Amino acid sequence: MEKSAPENEMKFERNEQRILTIAQDAIAFLHFPKQEVLRLRQELKNRAVVLNYLMSQLNAGVLHVSILFEDIAGAKKVNATVKAVREKEVILHPQMSIPIHRITQIEVLEKQTRNQAN
Repeated sequence: MEKSAPENEMKFERNEQRILTIAQDAIAFLHFPKQEVLRLRQELKNRAVVLNYLMSQLNAGVLHVSILFEDIAGAKKVNATVKAVREKEVILHPQMSIPIHRITQIEVLEKQTRNQAN
């Protein structure tokens, strides 16, 4: 069985929960349904709190995060650098985005000040 070009070029890993870890560049090839992935009100609040934190911290430096999300094929994880948080999406470097309604978890890995980043 032949794989598509993006899958041949990208490295994929599965962790013990069978979640596929992908490269930032692979996000461009994913398809995201319009349905919300979170069901509980508390989960939605928790995600909003983390997104608000990300927005406030972006002014002070570069944020490296681990994002757990779902596309049409299932759960995936990406370690990425956040460039911006918009109303409906999280923008990653380089110009990749994940719709907020498909994100299940965000973990801040490290914060680097702008002076250290340059």
